[in-house]
Amino acid sequence: MHEPGRAGTVSETTTRRWRGLAWFGLVLALGVSAAARAEVRLAIGTQPGSLPVFVAEARGYFADEGVTVRALPCAYGKVCLRMLLDGQAQLATVADLPIVLAAHAGERIASVATINTNRNDTKIVTRRGSGIARAADLAGRTVGLHLGTTAQYALDSLLLLEGVAPDRVPLVDLQPGEGRTRLLAQTLDAVALFEPYAFEAAQALGAEAVVISTSRIYTQTWNIAVRTGPGAPTEFEI
Repeated sequence: MHEPGRAGTVSETTTRRWRGLAWFGLVLALGVSAAARAEVRLAIGTQPGSLPVFVAEARGYFADEGVTVRALPCAYGKVCLRMLLDGQAQLATVADLPIVLAAHAGERIASVATINTNRNDTKIVTRRGSGIARAADLAGRTVGLHLGTTAQYALDSLLLLEGVAPDRVPLVDLQPGEGRTRLLAQTLDAVALFEPYAFEAAQALGAEAVVISTSRIYTQTWNIAVRTGPGAPTEFEI
């Protein structure tokens, strides 16, 4: 039974929550000179974690903070990070693992905000009749994924939990969107993909799809990253 006025209260709470995304506009504006503020180049992954950015843009929160965002779509976070490091973007949406790997490679990167978390982003997708029903069945089978991403981390972690050394599973580094095609062509035994690509692969297989979850293996964070240190854009120095 609903309490009187309950619907209105929820609506107001939801509105305030989304309105709170204006902080993201402030993050973009932080330290930006009046001249630079005319446009901020943001490499944005077309993934569920980027939803707050899409909502903030659609509802005009950036404009409210005096920031014009030029969105540069990229297939996933590691690609966005490369755009940042190559100077194509001033900010990038990216998960935690590519940031860590880039830092270990000597890159100077800072995460200025975490805008989303996800405990079930990566799924392993295969077809019925493959003999793969759980992660342990992947030993000796070829799996496609995007190397150096959270998908690889989630897969390795799940394999270890099931007693399989990750080096027993041959990996193929996929190009964006290739996982679904390779599964349909049966040139891979399985794919380990984050969303929305896992859903697209399963949808392509239809009733033949088998999906193995990596739920609760770890909590992925989705971040806004900037370059720091020598050579970084001065308006974003931290």
